[in-house]
Formats: sequence, C-alpha cells, structure tokens
Amino acid sequence: MRDSQGNTSSPGRIYLNYKCQPGYRIDQTSKTCIPCAPGYFKAQEDSRTACLACQAGTYSLYEGSTACLACPPGKFTSQGASNFCTSCARGTFAPTAESKACQACAAGTYAPRAGASSCYQCGQLSYAPLPGMFRCYDCPRLSRSAIPANTNVSNCQ
Repeated sequence: MRDSQGNTSSPGRIYLNYKCQPGYRIDQTSKTCIPCAPGYFKAQEDSRTACLACQAGTYSLYEGSTACLACPPGKFTSQGASNFCTSCARGTFAPTAESKACQACAAGTYAPRAGASSCYQCGQLSYAPLPGMFRCYDCPRLSRSAIPANTNVSNCQ
C-alpha cells in the first residue's frame, strides 16, 4: 500500500492518506487494502473504500479485478455485480457480447443446445410453429415445405 505522497507502507503500518492499487479498496475497519470481490472491480490506484459493480452483461470472475469482462455471445447476465455469465437456454440465443438477456428463436427457427448465439432455420421436411423452440417438428410422411423456416404444418404438402 502507498500513501498519497508515494511512500510504500510496510506490513502492519498504516498511513492516514493512502492509496490502494487497482483491483483493491481500502477497508475502513482494518485500514488496509483488500481485493475487490468477484463481480466488482477498481481500475485505478486511488483512495476509494468501495469497488464498482460490474454492469449487467459483464462479469468479473476473480478477486482483485481491474476490469469487467463482456459475456460472450450465447451467454448473459441480467443483473450487475455478477461473477459469471449464464448460457442461454435451448430455444433462445444471445447474438452479441454483453447481452443482458436471451431472445427466443422466431417461429420457423430453433436452437437445439444451450449457449446459442443464433438460431437455425427449419429444413424443408420440418416446421416450428412457435417462438422459442429447440427443435423442429417433422412434416407428415411424404410431405415437405417449399417455405424456408416453415411455421405451419399446413405448409407441408
């Protein structure tokens, strides 16, 4: 820990005006620098007693973080101060980094696995009548759809 004049303190010694390195904050009780908790960060060396919460769509996994990371496509955080991102459920997707929520796949499309960043169109032999599907239904035997991303069994002929 360093005081405001740039002097480094030895273990157990306390300065009245001191700064903590990035990723650490001043604990008001012990007057020492302690790491920011997961889900929080501090980017600069300063005398703050609190770390900043990561925003929704971002996270910090470890203690002492100096920045938050963006959730990758296919994952999200809906609240701030998160230490992990959640994979989108089957039938939903998150197309970009820093997503705060997942979107349901449109009717005629599907996402078969958790963590999707996009949805697939149903093929000529299938249809998906509702949004948020994780698979397409088969057209009746010996029928097919001429419509890409078919949403209705009546289009299977």
